[in-house]
Amino acid sequence: MRKLFILLTTCCLSLSGFAQSDYVDLITNGNMEDSDMSCFTAKEWVEGETGLQQYWGPARVIADPTDAANKCAVVASRDSLGTGGIEDYDSQFFIKVPDKLEAGDMYIVTMRVRADKVATAQTQAHDQPGGYIHWAMIGDVNFTTEWEEITRTGTISADQAPADRELHTIAFNLAVLKEANNYYFDDIKFEIKKATPPDYSDFDDLITNGNMEGTEMSNFVSKEWYTGEEVWGPARLVVDPTNDQNHCAIVTSRDIPEGKETIEDWDSQFFITVSETLEAGDEYRVTFKVRADKPATGQTQAHDQPGGYIHWAMIGDVSFTTEWKEITRTGTITSDQAPDGRELHTIAFNLAVMKEANNYYFDDIKFLVKKAKPVENWFNMVRNGDLETDLVSNFIGRDGADGIDRPARIVTLEDGSRAMNVTSVASSPNPETGEETITDWQTQFFFTSSHVLKQGEKYKFVMEARADKNAQIQSQIHRAPGDYQHFEMVGNFDLTPTWQRFEVNGVVSSEQAGGYTIAFNCNVLKEVNNYYFRNIEFNIDQDVVTEADLIVGSEEIELPVPGPDEELITQVDMDNAMYILDTKDFNGLISGENMKVQGADGLLGANVSAATGAAFNMQGIGDSDGTITLEVTPENADAKIANFVVNNIGSEILSEDVSTRVAFEQDGWYYVYNVKFVNGAVPPVVLGDVNADGSIDIQDVSLTVERILSKAPEGFIEANADLDGDGDITVQDVSLIVAIIISGN
Repeated sequence: MRKLFILLTTCCLSLSGFAQSDYVDLITNGNMEDSDMSCFTAKEWVEGETGLQQYWGPARVIADPTDAANKCAVVASRDSLGTGGIEDYDSQFFIKVPDKLEAGDMYIVTMRVRADKVATAQTQAHDQPGGYIHWAMIGDVNFTTEWEEITRTGTISADQAPADRELHTIAFNLAVLKEANNYYFDDIKFEIKKATPPDYSDFDDLITNGNMEGTEMSNFVSKEWYTGEEVWGPARLVVDPTNDQNHCAIVTSRDIPEGKETIEDWDSQFFITVSETLEAGDEYRVTFKVRADKPATGQTQAHDQPGGYIHWAMIGDVSFTTEWKEITRTGTITSDQAPDGRELHTIAFNLAVMKEANNYYFDDIKFLVKKAKPVENWFNMVRNGDLETDLVSNFIGRDGADGIDRPARIVTLEDGSRAMNVTSVASSPNPETGEETITDWQTQFFFTSSHVLKQGEKYKFVMEARADKNAQIQSQIHRAPGDYQHFEMVGNFDLTPTWQRFEVNGVVSSEQAGGYTIAFNCNVLKEVNNYYFRNIEFNIDQDVVTEADLIVGSEEIELPVPGPDEELITQVDMDNAMYILDTKDFNGLISGENMKVQGADGLLGANVSAATGAAFNMQGIGDSDGTITLEVTPENADAKIANFVVNNIGSEILSEDVSTRVAFEQDGWYYVYNVKFVNGAVPPVVLGDVNADGSIDIQDVSLTVERILSKAPEGFIEANADLDGDGDITVQDVSLIVAIIISGN
C-alpha cells in the first residue's frame, strides 16, 4: 500500500527548538487503516432516509478514491442554503487527543489532505469536538485536488488553553467554500512536547515482571493455538526473535479452520490482568511494546477476569508491525468499563482480527493507576427539579407535532401532582418508499445546565418518569439543547404507566466531555404517547463546580461616587433577581448571609456580614483602611428594592471607572450585579432651581406643581424645591419660587 510519509525539514526542526524525538505522538490510527476512530470526529452532511441529513460521530473511513489500496477519512459538506447561507463551521473535521494540552506545550502536526474541489479550511481550538474555545489553532489549510503534505509547528497559547478550559481538539471548519465538497484526511500525527513533563509519581504500577525477564507471569494470560489446539494459561515467554538478549511474551493465532467460514476476533487473546479492582473515575497510563510476524490489528476490551467480558472498548485498537514499537495510552476508567456489580481487573487484546496464523509479541508492560478520589459532597445542578414553582429554566421540551423547542410544559395530573410533559407522534412512512420519516428524536426532553462536563468527572443522575403507554426513551449528551454530541449519556429507560425512580451513577467519558445538556429521545415507540418527568437531579462533585456554573443571571449598574465625606444612594429594582433566583421568601435575600462580593482574585468571595447588610472596600481604590466603601441594604420589607450606598470617607476622586461585582445567593445560585463606580458629585442645593438648569424660572414652578399633583418628574431635585425647609413639597414652596422670580433674586 502506498503511503506518503511527512518529513520535517531541518528548517522546521530548528524553528521548533527540539529534535522530533523529544515529541510524543498522541494520535491512534493516524493512517486510518484500523477501526479505532477515537481521535477523529466528523460533523458532515450525508444522504439519509429523508434526504440530506447532518451526521455527528466518528469520522467515516473509505477507500482512497485515488488509490484503492489506501484508506482515508472523508467529510462531506453541503451547498449553501439560499440567501441565508451557512456558517463556516456547518461541516467540520476534528482531531481530538486524550491528553490535556496546556499553554506552553509545543506541537508538530502533520497530515495529508485533498478535496474534490479546491477549498480552504479554518482551524480552531476546541475542548471536545464542538466545544469552541478560540478562533485560531494551527492556521488555515488549503485543499487541492491532489494529496498534499501539511506540517505545522507551534506552541499552545493561553488563548487556546485558558485556565478554565481543557484543550483537546483541533477543529477544521470545512464550509468556507459554501459548496458541496468532499474533504479527505490521512497520515495524521499530533506530536507534543509538554511544557511541564507529566508527573505520574502519584500513580502506582500494578504490574510485576513487565519486562518479561523474570518468571512471575500472574499479570499475563493468553488464549492461543501454538499446539494446534486452544491453550489457556500464563502467557508464554520466549527469546525475542529480533534480540537474543531479550525476552518477551508471545501469543500465536491460527488460520480459519477447514470447514469454517470465519473465526471470532477473540479466537486468540492476550490479557493484562491486575489484582486491584479498577473503578470508574480511576486514571490510568498503560505503556507497552508490541510487534508481530505479520502486520495486524488488535482490539482491546474490558474484562473482569481473563475471558469475563464487560465492555467492547478499553484502550483502543493496537496496530502491530514487524518492528517493535512502543504504545502509550492514557485515560479514565468509565462506568461502562467498570459498571456497578462487576469488578474490572483486565485488559483483553483480541488477536484474531486478521483471521490468519500469526505470532504477536509483548514486552515492557506498565499499567499505572491513580485511584479516583471519592465524592464527599454532591452538588445538584438542577434547579427546581421538584417543580415546587414554575421555574423551568433547566428544562426544554420538544413536542413531536411541530418539533419546536420550548420551555418545558408543566401539567397537573389527576392525583394533583405536577410533572413536565412532552407528547410524541405516530409513525409516518414515506408513501413511495415505505421508509420511516419520524426519527427517534422527533420528540425530545432536555435537561441543561451551565456546567460543561469534563472527562473523569463522577455524576449521580436521578429521575422519576412514566408514560401513558409502555415505551423506551434513549439518552444522549448535547451541547445546547438540540446540538447533538454523543449517542449515549445516562442510558436508556423503559417507561410504564406507573411512576418509576431511576438512579444512574457514572463517570464522564471522553465522548461526553464538553457537553452540558442531557437529551431524551421520546419518539422511539413511533406512536402518540405522553411522557412525564419529575424530581430530577444531576449531582456532580462539589469540588469541580466553578463560580461560572452557579451564576444564573446578571445585569450592569452604575454607582456614582459622591464628594468628600458624603454618600450617594442608588436604588436598584431587584425583581429580576427575585424571579431568576425563584425566591420563596423575599425577606432576608438582601443580607450579609446571602451576599458575596468580588475579592482580590476576581472571584466572588466568602459571605460578608454587617449589621445593615454587606459592606466592603472596592478593590484598587483608596488606602488599605478603605477610603471608599459600598454598602447594600434592603429598602423595604419584601426586599424588592435594594439601596446601593456609596460612602466617600477619604475624599477620593476616581482617576478612571472601577468595576466590581456583588452577588445575591440562594441555595448556592448567584444573581450578579456588575457594578461600575463612576465619579459623581452631590449637587449644591440651589433653592428654587428644581431642575438644576442654572436658572429659576416658570419651568421650575411647573415642575413643582407637577410634583405636588403626581409623582416627581424626571430631573426633579427635592432639596432644591423645599424652600420653606419643612421636609415636604407644598403650595407654600411654589409661592416662594414665584416670589424669587418676581424679585429677580
